[in-house]
Amino acid sequence: MLKRFFSLLLALLLMTACAQAETADALYLLVDRNAEGADTPLGSAVLYQDQTTLLTSVWALAQLEGDLYAVGADGTYAAVDAVGEDKELVTLALEEPSSAQPLQPGSTGTTLCVLGHDAASQPMEGQVQHLTTMPYDYDATAMLFTAPDSLLSGSALVDEEGQLFGIILGGYGEGVNRYVAMPMAETGLGEQTVSWLTGFTVEAEAGYLHVDWSDCDHTCDKGNCVTGVFYADTQNPYYSYFMEEETSVDILVAPGRSYQVWVQHAHGDVAKNVERPAEAAVLATTPAAEGFDRYDYKDSSIYLAAVPLAEEEDYINRHIPPMETVTAETLADAESAIFMQVVSSYAVEEVQYCDLYLVLTTPEDYAIGYAAEFAFEPSLQERDEWNAEVYSMLDDYLAYNDTGDFAPGEYTLCYYLDGALANQLKWVLE
Repeated sequence: MLKRFFSLLLALLLMTACAQAETADALYLLVDRNAEGADTPLGSAVLYQDQTTLLTSVWALAQLEGDLYAVGADGTYAAVDAVGEDKELVTLALEEPSSAQPLQPGSTGTTLCVLGHDAASQPMEGQVQHLTTMPYDYDATAMLFTAPDSLLSGSALVDEEGQLFGIILGGYGEGVNRYVAMPMAETGLGEQTVSWLTGFTVEAEAGYLHVDWSDCDHTCDKGNCVTGVFYADTQNPYYSYFMEEETSVDILVAPGRSYQVWVQHAHGDVAKNVERPAEAAVLATTPAAEGFDRYDYKDSSIYLAAVPLAEEEDYINRHIPPMETVTAETLADAESAIFMQVVSSYAVEEVQYCDLYLVLTTPEDYAIGYAAEFAFEPSLQERDEWNAEVYSMLDDYLAYNDTGDFAPGEYTLCYYLDGALANQLKWVLE
């Protein structure tokens, strides 16, 4: 499937001063207070947006057993009403307003600094160094960086203007003093520099959406401009997106399905978890596919096959015997790489290429796709034995459905060549 990960476009960090004093006043140490009144440090938090809201990492609360308190420069506050415990970042409400000035999300500076506590519960600041980005979970991008030793979860990243850029989730297992942080642009919290583009066009044909926003007025005088193209099958529980440098794009999709498409202009990163206005989305339905009828193409065999995941590269476009049984357990086996195995024939005088697109349709009518390229090779035309991975689609299905398990019912796996149906296979899970 098209991956929903992309890199943040970050400016080169310059050496300037770190957080100002009033910014440091927004820092709090979270402690677990037991029945005897003894405090156990848990992590850091920062005052966020107003005088009663703290923001921290969910991992800072993982060991909480007693009552939660926030200790800051202006006193100690009881922290209640945690929101977002099913996400990476958690907001906490203070029972009484703080006198400190809250941090606001954003970044207009050129330097990032850490603002947090060390393992001895002492406040600390430090320069962020060796900043890179990394995919996080299925649809987010996190920051990986080096900073002073022993930072607690929930420590913050701020710029020299005192704006909140991200929250540290925890330490990274590889490397010295490496940490992972979630940027605010990934969270849907706070103001985003987002402009939904309207007036773009979407033309649908079997297997493709042609999206063009060249006539949209999205010029601006800000730097670090990016454009994101978003699309969602109206039956699917998730959407997909990618970055695009041009002003038009062709998207491989399933024939005979309805899609929402929207385009976003932003700075530094497209914001994915903000509610889009309804008028910014275009609905398009692709026509049903016709059969693929070029090059006298036909396949004589099509089935699911599995090999050990660690050995998958050894089996690409080689013969793999069919799976003995197709069950929810075999499909969910994390140690197996599952392929669609095909034997086909055709007639070409020179190499020809087609867009190959696999679509897995589930009992809930989700349509999950995987894009690749198919080459018609003259040397293989009498018997072309090839395979295409299916396990990434299966992983996506488990990640985004309501239960995290395979639903009982019929599954259909189709493969299309340039938007035309080549063949399909079906199986039923009890």
